[in-house]
Formats: sequence, structure tokens, C-alpha cells
Amino acid sequence: MKNRVFKDYLPELLKKDYLLEMFKMLIPALFGFGLGYFPFHQQYDATERGKLNQDLNQLLVMNMQYSFVEDTAVIARWDKQRVTSRDSSLKYDAYCI
Repeated sequence: MKNRVFKDYLPELLKKDYLLEMFKMLIPALFGFGLGYFPFHQQYDATERGKLNQDLNQLLVMNMQYSFVEDTAVIARWDKQRVTSRDSSLKYDAYCI
């Protein structure tokens, strides 16, 4: 018996309505994927938006607590008087990161 390849089976597949059966299985699969994907995507976007808002709130709180670090005079002389063991230096370094 001769070894058959896919192109030899193709006419039989089309003749026996296998194509219709494949579409019958494919349509519910795509529909199910859509029903699962869109709520997941919306929840993922909401979670990411919440994380970004939380980060922004932390930056705003830090800016209110350490408003001197936004002063141009502090920024200009920072490298000259930087002492890494001081608490304010560590806070400023963390703020700049």
C-alpha cells in the first residue's frame, strides 16, 4: 500500500463534510474564548489602573512630606553636600529613584 500524504486526503475530507464538522467545533470554541477573554482583559486593565493610581498616590504623599526635595536650590547643591549616612540623604536618594 502506498503511503499517502495530506494532499491525498484533502479531496476525501472535503467530500465527507469534515470541513463543516470542523467549523461546527471551531465556532463554539471561538465564542467561548471571546466570553472568557474580554472580562479577563477588562479586569486586568482595572487592576493595572489601580496599581498606577496607588503609585501616583504614594508619589504625591512623598512630595507633600518632603517638599524641600523639589526646590531648585536643593537640587543644585545636592552633589556637594551629599552624605549617604544621613536620613534625609537616604530619603532624597529613594525619592530620586
